[in-house]
Amino acid sequence: MKRTLKQDRQQSAQPLSPEDLLLGTLGMQAVGADLASHMKRAQLNKHELARVAGLSPSYIGYLERNEIKKVGRDKIVWFATAANLDLEKTNQILARYQLDRIGPSDASLFIQASRRRKIIGVQPVYHGLGYDVLMLALERLEGDLVVVHDMPLAALRSPEYAIFSDSVKWEEKWAMEFQKLKGLEPFDDTVQELYARRLLDSIYLEIRLGLHRERLKNVRAILSKGFSVELLVCRGCFEDHVAQRSGADTPERQHLVQHLATHLVFMRQFPAFRFRLVEDCPQLRFEIKHTPGKADDGHVFLSGKVRHYHVQRTSDRLLGFASDSRKLYKFLNMEYARLRDLAGNTAWDPEAVREQIIGVCEKRDIKKVEILRAEKMVESLPLYA
Repeated sequence: MKRTLKQDRQQSAQPLSPEDLLLGTLGMQAVGADLASHMKRAQLNKHELARVAGLSPSYIGYLERNEIKKVGRDKIVWFATAANLDLEKTNQILARYQLDRIGPSDASLFIQASRRRKIIGVQPVYHGLGYDVLMLALERLEGDLVVVHDMPLAALRSPEYAIFSDSVKWEEKWAMEFQKLKGLEPFDDTVQELYARRLLDSIYLEIRLGLHRERLKNVRAILSKGFSVELLVCRGCFEDHVAQRSGADTPERQHLVQHLATHLVFMRQFPAFRFRLVEDCPQLRFEIKHTPGKADDGHVFLSGKVRHYHVQRTSDRLLGFASDSRKLYKFLNMEYARLRDLAGNTAWDPEAVREQIIGVCEKRDIKKVEILRAEKMVESLPLYA
């Protein structure tokens, strides 16, 4: 039977259980202090974090004061995601409440966090799961979506492509780390700690897989409801993107071809999916989600240009900002209109765009037949159908 918040608080006033004695009163007080410090580090007050986490300010207050003993595991994940905590810190909080740590099948908890998240005011966005949760929250909103970027739409990558660079980089890192410990016994503390860290990385990747599958579904859902998705990409940046990933017979080349083929399939299946290359390179990457029925209202996400994608990506690396500011929405909408006008009306012709994309690929020895083969494969996948 589902418990109410009042019942949870009443239970916390009952005599200490054996679990309480094991953890200790000071330990539980430290949990509340930890939560408060996480909020402070995230530059969010109780009311702001409550909106981001989809919890009430009073519930956050009860957690701070340790007035709820039986805290839901999902609520801890929502809190941790809103406060931009990595999996290690999230697991530490879960352990203090004697709850199961995050596992590879817990993507649903982070999807729930995205559905509860409200984009209000100006919110920082960091690398890691917090970014995926924010993009899910933005993209699931009803309304037309505008994306101005330096590469094809990230939400249309295959889930495996979404984690490709991290998985390759981390496999190389772990191979080097284990090589350094060669000769140590398997149960040596240092070896065990390395295994634990590697496990955490693998769980992170599994959760990202689940989140990206949801992003892909969201794009289809937006288009299926009759809303539009408009993508503007700098032609020069697009050509660089293809050139860097088109090495002969590499997994990244295969992912790239499938990614581009997915755009071509969506252009054919959904007339409201528009992708065009522009000559004028945008100085900002941003997304705009228009609120239906309101001329000057919407949500935005923006970030600067990223010149080097091989930099270390950790949860404390600031990526950009999300906001419902009408002024920011207005400025970015003006920039989008300027770029759209510079592109010219002919760029809306899907057949012309298709030939442009295939032409760029052929310059890099990606044959047209390779693209056509990938399109048929994409159409056969349940996730894309």
